[in-house]
Amino acid sequence: MFSRMVILARRHLALITLLLITMLTGILTPAAAQAQQRCFQETGFCISGAIRSYWERNGGLAVFGYPITAQRVETVEGAWTGPVQWFERDRLEDHSNEGKGILAGRLGAQILELRGTPWQSFPQVDEADSPVRCSYYPQTRHSLCDRFETYWAEHGGLARFGYPITEPFEEEVEGHRYMVQYFERRRMEYHPELAGTRYEVLLGLLGRDVYNAPQSRGTEYSSPDGAWSVHYPADLLKVEQLDVNTTLFISADRSTFVAIDSYYDQGNAYGNTGEGLRNRARDTLKRIYGRDITETGINGPGNSWETGISYTSGRGSQGAALYEQRGREQGNYRVHGFLYGHRSSNAAVLPQLLSVGQSFAPTADTAQVLIGFFKTLNQGRYGEAAAIYGGSYDQLRAWNPTVNPNETFTLWQRGCTINGLVCLPTRRVIDTQLIADGQVLVTVELSQADGQPFQRNGQTAFGFTVKLINGSWRVMDMPPYLQ
Repeated sequence: MFSRMVILARRHLALITLLLITMLTGILTPAAAQAQQRCFQETGFCISGAIRSYWERNGGLAVFGYPITAQRVETVEGAWTGPVQWFERDRLEDHSNEGKGILAGRLGAQILELRGTPWQSFPQVDEADSPVRCSYYPQTRHSLCDRFETYWAEHGGLARFGYPITEPFEEEVEGHRYMVQYFERRRMEYHPELAGTRYEVLLGLLGRDVYNAPQSRGTEYSSPDGAWSVHYPADLLKVEQLDVNTTLFISADRSTFVAIDSYYDQGNAYGNTGEGLRNRARDTLKRIYGRDITETGINGPGNSWETGISYTSGRGSQGAALYEQRGREQGNYRVHGFLYGHRSSNAAVLPQLLSVGQSFAPTADTAQVLIGFFKTLNQGRYGEAAAIYGGSYDQLRAWNPTVNPNETFTLWQRGCTINGLVCLPTRRVIDTQLIADGQVLVTVELSQADGQPFQRNGQTAFGFTVKLINGSWRVMDMPPYLQ
């Protein structure tokens, strides 16, 4: 017992020392903090920009822990793609482009799902049965009391932790049993050996646990055309190519599978109700099973995909097929489908299958970057277009020798209005093709005022390179020009 207390004392002395360092370095002005990197020898990773500022303002090492990845673009739970950085205790997501700033990941809910015990499976309480002097949250039907409530209120409340998703219960953490309570974004732990100190409630290392969970990460796989990637459990599933559009991840006994179906349609495949995509789901399942399936329901809006069906195979298997075509309003008709199936008697494998769908990351976002580039040019928002462009300005400067070579707004303005660049909006995306690491060739049609495709010497399809530069996708080629 004495040796354990010595270890804990050393651990928390180091924590206090690092917290003081965090507070002192936080004196930097916001502009200086964002302009510099702060690196940690303990893990070899650095923080910078908006994520660094948030980390330093909101508790630093004690609250978030060390960074365990570099900042990078990820798709989170299959629903949002953007800059992300993982820390020992958290995942920070940069939603600045949406005006939301930095948000914390839903790691409390996610770790429970990865364990196969989603929070909805925990006992809930009615308000009448909630303990006295506790706060009650009908959104999740759980209460918040005593030390955990005090910590929750003093360290960011709902925005930082989310709602409670369990009642307090005893759980083993790193070889010791502690009273814990899970929230949407965090896990709180009560450490009685530190009672009376500011560290009697500590936050769990959920960032580390979720990031390292085999079901969470798995083996990375990128499609042959570079249009998407996933992480899958290679110890359970092996990769097969069902056809040019559909990749199958299937178990050795062929009872469990995940499939990604990704292709370009000629137009709006969703229609008004999603029936077009559900027809595709039925056809793909028939090709996988070699026979018709029996539908058991419609998966409509509410999951991270737009629509789909749930089904049984008639041979003791069940699953779902979920589809989306989110870029259709901008002329990006790429369709993505996520399908899975397993024996009804083997429901324990479901979290691993769902984690593949959560890891799905389409590189078709490069098409959205190109669509945005042409849209800003067409609308005269030349400053925004310049921010998306990463290529050479030599041609624009040669055409406009009297313009300051650094005035990119004016160069684009003259390029579109005087020099003959075709600054039309995109009509539709024809294809995306990975041509090198971090480089995608996006082929599109441009739309004339009457909605017909723009033609130059009989050509209607134009390809543009979109390249990943310092974590952001940039268009590298100028629009076509009238000769």
